[in-house]
Amino acid sequence: MVSLVDQVLALLSSDAGSLMYHLVLAFSIAGTLQISLNQSQRFRSLQIRRVLLGVSLLLVLQLTLFVASGLVWQAVIDGDIWLPLLERSASLLSLVLIVWLWSFPNPDSVSNTPSSSHSLSAADTASLCVGILALAGCIFGSIWWVRQDLNQALNGSTIDLAFQIACICVAIIGLLILVILRPALWGYGFVMVMLLGAGPAVHLFLLPYGQDYPSITRLFEIAAFPFLLLLPGRAAYQTGLDFSGRPEENAPVQVQGRDADQEVIGLLTDDSLWKPLFNLMGEVEPSQVSNKAAAILARVGQADLSLIAMPPKPDGKIEIVGGYDGRNKRYLPVSKVDASCMPVLISCFKLGRVRRLAAESTAPDIACISKLFGLEQAGNILLTPVLQPDGKPLAGVVLVAPEAQKDWSPKEQSTISQLSKLLVQFLQRMQQTALLKIELDQARQSNRATQDQAQQTVEEKLKLRDQVTVLQESARRDQEQIMSMAALVANQTVLQATLERMKAENEQLKENGNRAMEEAVARERPLGGELKLALEEIALLRTAVAEAENEIATLEVNPVDASPSSEQLATIQSIGQDLRQPLSSIVGYTDLLLGESIGILGATQRKYLERIKLSTERFNRLIDDLVQTSMVESNPSRIEREEIDVCAVIQKAIKEADRTMQMKRVVLKTNLPDQPLKIISDRNALRRVIAQLMQNAGSVTPEGGEMGIAARLESSENKMDYVLVQVSDRGGGIAAQDIPKVFAPRSKTLGIEGLGKINVDFLRLKTLIEVLGGRTWVDSDPGLGATFSILLPAVPDQTNGKDSNITE
Repeated sequence: MVSLVDQVLALLSSDAGSLMYHLVLAFSIAGTLQISLNQSQRFRSLQIRRVLLGVSLLLVLQLTLFVASGLVWQAVIDGDIWLPLLERSASLLSLVLIVWLWSFPNPDSVSNTPSSSHSLSAADTASLCVGILALAGCIFGSIWWVRQDLNQALNGSTIDLAFQIACICVAIIGLLILVILRPALWGYGFVMVMLLGAGPAVHLFLLPYGQDYPSITRLFEIAAFPFLLLLPGRAAYQTGLDFSGRPEENAPVQVQGRDADQEVIGLLTDDSLWKPLFNLMGEVEPSQVSNKAAAILARVGQADLSLIAMPPKPDGKIEIVGGYDGRNKRYLPVSKVDASCMPVLISCFKLGRVRRLAAESTAPDIACISKLFGLEQAGNILLTPVLQPDGKPLAGVVLVAPEAQKDWSPKEQSTISQLSKLLVQFLQRMQQTALLKIELDQARQSNRATQDQAQQTVEEKLKLRDQVTVLQESARRDQEQIMSMAALVANQTVLQATLERMKAENEQLKENGNRAMEEAVARERPLGGELKLALEEIALLRTAVAEAENEIATLEVNPVDASPSSEQLATIQSIGQDLRQPLSSIVGYTDLLLGESIGILGATQRKYLERIKLSTERFNRLIDDLVQTSMVESNPSRIEREEIDVCAVIQKAIKEADRTMQMKRVVLKTNLPDQPLKIISDRNALRRVIAQLMQNAGSVTPEGGEMGIAARLESSENKMDYVLVQVSDRGGGIAAQDIPKVFAPRSKTLGIEGLGKINVDFLRLKTLIEVLGGRTWVDSDPGLGATFSILLPAVPDQTNGKDSNITE
């Protein structure tokens, strides 16, 4: 049982099931509209006009779904998103219209006060408001759903639950109104509304299932919409005819011709008519549709024989595409008849008029039909043409009553004509659908053949391309061989001339080489003089440095805690100034020689000059440090104090010590905050201190090792902030017994493991730091390295310097 339900649900959500669903609804609405039009010509009441309005709106909703399906087919809109939403919206709005049609047949259905045909009653106003609310909910709900995650199936989603609950609420309200008001034929409306409300309820009960289309709701709508065909019967009921076509007991007397009207209404309201109509919806073969349509017409027209004939073709033949023999209960095969044998039917096609032939008529049509189907007596014959909107014949229906001797009234003829038109149009659409399917299959086969041809073409193209590539490669090799042979021939003719020319050029090169040697010797003479002068300056510089070292040694004889006198500091400054003059000359001569303005240098000469320049620059920095320290010690007030950023000073110090790190390929790791660290100090003095500490770290760190510099903001117990700068190395560390000697005079620091070989005077660095208002110390991790720390007072109210940014 569960598998059967699953198969039914799968069928209703497939393309074939969707087609059957829409056809049942469209046929029910179109049939109701046609019956209402016929009733309007007869009764001309306000009730029929209301039915026409409501059914027209239902037809508009179905046409909207049809147009949307066409837009999806043309890839204008996304069918997976919009079609399920449009179907639920159409179902909700259709349910509102159906409740309105069954519950309020007249504008004054609720009150006893008659209302004008041009005014809205309270019931109509309430129904209109409900419809507008439902329409607004459908629009905004659909827009909201499109903006959500479209990967979720629509069945069981929030918007689906909202639609189904709204349908259930509208159905419950409609059932209550029908029970309270009990209009004419309200029982049929009650069943229809109950089925339309039961569909969403069962849908909610069976969730989750399917993907986007509510198959359960579709099934109940297919069962409910045929009841809509009974809606126009209320007009006949209220004018004195009950639903079966029998007179009502207390009905007023009607005009003459009432028997014919009763017969027509009886035909239209016959319950046995709808079962074959439903069976007709499930057929997909045009031949079966034609035969079953002929059977329906035979039943409605109470005929023994029913035929559906097509207009004559150019070959003069009339094709009978469908037929039903009511006497033997069998379908008739397809056959062809000469058009000249049925002139009355041809006349019906041309004039578009219904013709009735009596049994005693001498028309050739009667004899032709009797001969074709073996009838002894044809009886009365009704010929009904079906025309296209442009007036051209579409088909013709032939009803024959040899035994029943049926004589059709004008009303019955009109009814049969309208029903024939609907059935033939349905047959035409089925034929068109079959043709489209055949064309689609042919197109698919053609597309498949085209794809196969394209694949073969591509394969042949690849083969041709490979062949062309092979031919091109062969041609290229042949061309290269030809060119090489031509080149060999040409070389043989010019080889001797080339050898003679090379001999002459060789002699010329020898002469040019001798001349160049003479010129080089002539240029090296002035360079030798300049180098001699530079070496003399270096000798003088060494003498001055020796004198300065003697003076410094004399000063270092004093105890550590003794401060140098002002005369000694002045002597140091004077020595520094004296050393700068020869250094400037050496730098100038070195730059002059390296610029090659007086002659080209050799590789060895350039190497020696670059070493001289590097040494003079180092001497110059040492002199600057010595003069700076002596100036500070002689007069601390000469320090230029200002608010500076320690991070910026560290960056300049890194650039100054970069040469030492590059020579040994030392990796520097910095740990500096993103925000500036503000202090009040001398920018140049602090830069020299940090640069010398970094040069010491770079000198002691082994080649390819790592050294680091960090700065951060520290807080103390007295609520005063300090800036801590640390320079670390990986030079093996300083022994514990040697740490007190680090900041001693330079003569005592010689030979201490863990200190660099660049003669950094740590005592003067400590003195300069203390003059700047800070203090310094060293921490050592034997076997790893040492860390020199500088602590300086920070500018108050700094809170952003504790977050650091580590770079390499």
